[in-house]
Amino acid sequence: QALVVSVERDGATWLDGVKVSHAALPGALKRHRLVHRALLVRADGDVALQQAVRVLDAGRGAGFAELSIATRRRSAGQAGP
Repeated sequence: QALVVSVERDGATWLDGVKVSHAALPGALKRHRLVHRALLVRADGDVALQQAVRVLDAGRGAGFAELSIATRRRSAGQAGP
């Protein structure tokens, strides 16, 4: 099963349902790498590509063998991952 990282329009990053700072993301991904082989980055449709690529790069650095990205649109007022 893939580990899911969500990137919101405002740049907030959620790892497995928990909000994670940009600085803490690489270490958190390395810890999760012990359990997961694949990383799925779910990015809000309005997220800058650079933000999603930053998460993919961190995943590669953490040793994930499979990396993928998906975009989605949220309905008005919806919050969280």
